[in-house]
Amino acid sequence: MKIYLADDHQVVRDGLKLLLGAAFEEADFYQSGTFGDLLDKVKADSAQDLILCDLHMPDMESLKGIETIRKAFPNILLIVLSGHFTPNDIDAALSLGVNGFVSKTSQGASLVNIIRLVQAGETYLPSNLADNYNPQYLQQEHQQKQQQKARQGILGSLTPREVEVLTHLASGFSNKIIARQLCIAESTIKTHVKTIYRKLDVSSRIEAAKMAMKLALPEVAIG
Repeated sequence: MKIYLADDHQVVRDGLKLLLGAAFEEADFYQSGTFGDLLDKVKADSAQDLILCDLHMPDMESLKGIETIRKAFPNILLIVLSGHFTPNDIDAALSLGVNGFVSKTSQGASLVNIIRLVQAGETYLPSNLADNYNPQYLQQEHQQKQQQKARQGILGSLTPREVEVLTHLASGFSNKIIARQLCIAESTIKTHVKTIYRKLDVSSRIEAAKMAMKLALPEVAIG
């Protein structure tokens, strides 16, 4: 794991390295005192994992710097450190893809847990902000995650053959054509369709097709 520590105060960087080094013993740490140096270091290494970055570093231009990082490195985890940030800062930065905000007054153990939370795919806000602040971005992100979980749950209940049948059904094909496409008996297709109806809790081909659209199943052309 490679962790980039970016803050214009050497004592802050050293403290973070000491703290995180004890929790992430296999991690390699890289330090930067300016935003330009941070970009140079990250660009020089294609195996980036995590950036801990002060929101107000010299030459960073605050949110513009966050945007630069995210455009250049869309997959790297990015946690913003700051002694103070406003709701507008948070909303804008989250929309740019920041994975979390950490106050510089946070307890050391909390920072370790925050990093692990972010590594698990969550977005972190300090409790004093999360309790009173629910930006539209987070609502949308939560909804998208719930929809993805629901989609995975539904697809997980179907066998690979049932997914094939549903995909063809949603493309408007009759049982006879689906049977010909999949090289199985039409009676078998009818059995699959009944099972699909039961698992999706639908009662018609139209309802099943609508569900397939929600599941983002691809359309199929006659071969």
